[in-house]
Amino acid sequence: DLQKQFEQTSGRSLDWFFSGLIGSNAKLDYALQRIECTDATCDVSLRNRGAVASPVLLETRDQNGSVLHRQWIEGFAGDTTVIVPAGPIGLAVLDPDHLTPDLYRHNNQRKVDGFLPRLEPLHLKFMVGFPSSSQTNLYFSPLAAWNDYDKVQMGLALYNYFFLEKPFEWALAPMISTKTGELTGAGHARFHWYPQAPGLQRWTLQLGIRSFHDDYNDLFDFSTRYYRLSPSLRLDLATPATSAFRHFLQWRTLFIGEEEGQVGIDGFSGLEWQRRIIHELSYAGWAARVVNPFGYRIALEQQSYTSAFGTEEDYLRLSLEGRSAYTYAAGRNLSFRFFGGFFLRNTRREGGAIFPGAFNLTAQGYRDYDDYRYDGAYFARNADDGFGSQQIEIRDGGFKNAFSDAFRLTSGNSNNLLLAINVEADLPFRLPWDLPLRPYLDLAYADDATPAGADKSFSDQIWWSGGLSLDFEEIGLGLFAPLFHSKNIRELYDQDGRNGLLSRLTFRFDLSRLDLLQDEEDRQRWW
Repeated sequence: DLQKQFEQTSGRSLDWFFSGLIGSNAKLDYALQRIECTDATCDVSLRNRGAVASPVLLETRDQNGSVLHRQWIEGFAGDTTVIVPAGPIGLAVLDPDHLTPDLYRHNNQRKVDGFLPRLEPLHLKFMVGFPSSSQTNLYFSPLAAWNDYDKVQMGLALYNYFFLEKPFEWALAPMISTKTGELTGAGHARFHWYPQAPGLQRWTLQLGIRSFHDDYNDLFDFSTRYYRLSPSLRLDLATPATSAFRHFLQWRTLFIGEEEGQVGIDGFSGLEWQRRIIHELSYAGWAARVVNPFGYRIALEQQSYTSAFGTEEDYLRLSLEGRSAYTYAAGRNLSFRFFGGFFLRNTRREGGAIFPGAFNLTAQGYRDYDDYRYDGAYFARNADDGFGSQQIEIRDGGFKNAFSDAFRLTSGNSNNLLLAINVEADLPFRLPWDLPLRPYLDLAYADDATPAGADKSFSDQIWWSGGLSLDFEEIGLGLFAPLFHSKNIRELYDQDGRNGLLSRLTFRFDLSRLDLLQDEEDRQRWW
């Protein structure tokens, strides 16, 4: 065969090429560990961090960058030490000519001495650019944001990666609120490992942070804010290189702090922090293929908290979300979303308060209710009226309706069981400008286990709504026009004063779709 012919001609084993580089998705990653010199020789310590033992070229240079010595090293596993001639060595470099597909080139050179010998010279790049293996790349970009409580925010985005993944990646986006004059923003840092273990493709340890203002009290003229720290560990599970299917297991803990205004008979007395911790274990999988794509996510969530009455409470909830599509013609799908949520344990299952942690038909961002994890990004997450009050996210029940704050406890919430199905269809013909106009239908059963729901019949707990959507999924923007509804939704609209179509329109704006710093596979995830 071809491999045998090449090996007979070269007189060398070429398994590293045919079985490693070509025949598998194994990574090639050599690292230069340290350099120790005597009068006659220098010991250069190398490490193979990957799974391919290919030959590699080692080069030494003087302080001016002139080449002193070049030597090919036979492929090896683990660690090895190479002896090279001594001299005025200032730098050693692996694969200086980029002859191999080394995954992480930032560890391919090292200075003999000096402060931070592994750190390459800093290279600032505006917004985007291909990384240089001989420099420490730092990208920057001016940044502007807006929400109703911080108004315009101006700042700077700093990040050390763009397209190509690095073992250590970080991004920081500090901003100043023009309304409060306070610091806002977000950031994250993550480490990637590629373990040589069956069934595992990648480990990712990540820490995320964000903090913004989320409400404003007109009467006493004060703003409240929140912060969220979110450490997580993600295990990307192995799949065949030719498969479109991807899946991962993830553990994350959310440390959330919320400011609460202290208002009494003497008026406003200040702000106090309320803190809570949420644990979540999830497993997700998806196949982002053109024909009949699908995706799913299973999650266990636990939270212990102190109620407003001073009692210690907790819950454990299980949820399953699935998405699939039947491709009935080229570029035309009949799409389905399924959701099921059940509280395995809830000490307040039959209590009068349905929060925190309740399942909801809609996700409008209200504090303590449908976005208590602060997973979403809202323009006005606690607004009662106006543009911001009509923003939603597709979560839990997946309904596209919005109601005022006064109805957030009576709009299909459940602290026991929620089952939902959402159907959306591409039209069988093309519209002008390829507008993605689709009819949709949402149907759910929300079990009300509170005392107020004791007399509700099964039909009272059935909710449905349908209409038209204009959903630009590539940029995370969707517009929804709810047109027909179940009796309970019609009654909520009447009580809320949303009698016209314009007042019932909703929209979603999913910023994660525009996040270029996400993993490429996550950006392509079909769900």
